[in-house]
Amino acid sequence: MRKKGDSCTLIIVTKREAPARRIHLPGNILLVSLTIFTVLLLVATYFIYDYVSIRRDKAELYALRTITKNQGEQFETLSKQVVVLNERMDELKVLDEKIRSIANLDKQAGKKPVMSVGGPINPNNKLRALLEGNDMAVIEEINQSLENLSNNAEEQKLSFSQLIDFLTKQKSILAATPSIWPVRGWVTSEFGPRIGPFSGKKEFHNGIDIATAAGTPVRVSAVGIVAGASYQPYLGNTVLIEHGYGMKTVYAHLQSISVKVGKQVKQGDIVGKIGSTGRSTGPHLHYTVLIDGVPVNPRKYLRR
Repeated sequence: MRKKGDSCTLIIVTKREAPARRIHLPGNILLVSLTIFTVLLLVATYFIYDYVSIRRDKAELYALRTITKNQGEQFETLSKQVVVLNERMDELKVLDEKIRSIANLDKQAGKKPVMSVGGPINPNNKLRALLEGNDMAVIEEINQSLENLSNNAEEQKLSFSQLIDFLTKQKSILAATPSIWPVRGWVTSEFGPRIGPFSGKKEFHNGIDIATAAGTPVRVSAVGIVAGASYQPYLGNTVLIEHGYGMKTVYAHLQSISVKVGKQVKQGDIVGKIGSTGRSTGPHLHYTVLIDGVPVNPRKYLRR
């Protein structure tokens, strides 16, 4: 290209043998052409950049939508888990009340009021929160529900612990309560007022007399510890069993004693044999039940 004054000459060579072609262009046309070319280049560059940006944004939007979808599914799963846990807690509460009812235990004894637990998250609210980018609100709601469930679980754990302690104590009391006949035979003297066999006068009999053959084994009527095993002037060979919870039993007029003081015994263990030692008219067992040191009618505790 060669410039002459205000014009330019373009030399175009197509083949080696062909003559060169010359085109003369005015200077203003060249300027306009360059300007148009520059503008078109800038416009093309802008659209290319915009297209690339749109593609990038589209890819990012797709990724965000995928993440949002996954988060939504996770939130939905967590919401369902909260509902299931809430239902399990309700079942445990019902079981707790049934056990307390069976055990005749006050439903509110030692229990704190159970906190309310939120239900499943509203799908519309969850979707709106996700679209607004406010997924923290959904997370906070789920966390609050889980926290309430955790608090309720602790309360239920405490309640069951109380029930276990109560039932264990009741089991111990039941095991310590005299409930079997120490020996089978004939009751020759009941608990209460009677005419004394030796004095012939009215007196209070603090137990029951059970007559049977001499040498018959005498069995302890409940678990306990041997608190006494000795000879006494009126009762003869006597065994005293401490059962706990203020309960004691006495086995008197024994022919022989089979236990020593301090020995732990369980229901049915042999403590001695039927005899007629002490002040007695014949082979029999004098059996006494004491509650806090006060004699009570043994028949109240004996299975028929």
